Amino acid sequence: MSVTLYSGRDGDLQRVLTSYRHSSGNLCVYGQDLGKGYEYEYAFTFSEADESKLTAALAEALNAEGSAATGSIFNDLQTAFRTGMLDSAAWTDFLKDHGIECEFWSRWDD
Repeated sequence: MSVTLYSGRDGDLQRVLTSYRHSSGNLCVYGQDLGKGYEYEYAFTFSEADESKLTAALAEALNAEGSAATGSIFNDLQTAFRTGMLDSAAWTDFLKDHGIECEFWSRWDD
């Protein structure tokens, strides 16, 4: 199962952010930025413990914003990005502010 969290354009930049369950069972949030002549890919992979922290932090933040959290990590991530509560810039700050750790991977192709 893969859920699109964000898909949009900013000038020549096309950005897509999805979440899915990795073959290891861990939650993964994967992003791809496509610009003129380059591609940047990145992924955040969460352990079970940090996924639980993320689920709780999202529920608290969504409820404070007036959006009802569902307790489903995929639905709550999707709601947070679609309502604008989170965006690609705020995402890493949100993780840091809530003490949520993850494995980060990225690559450039130009």
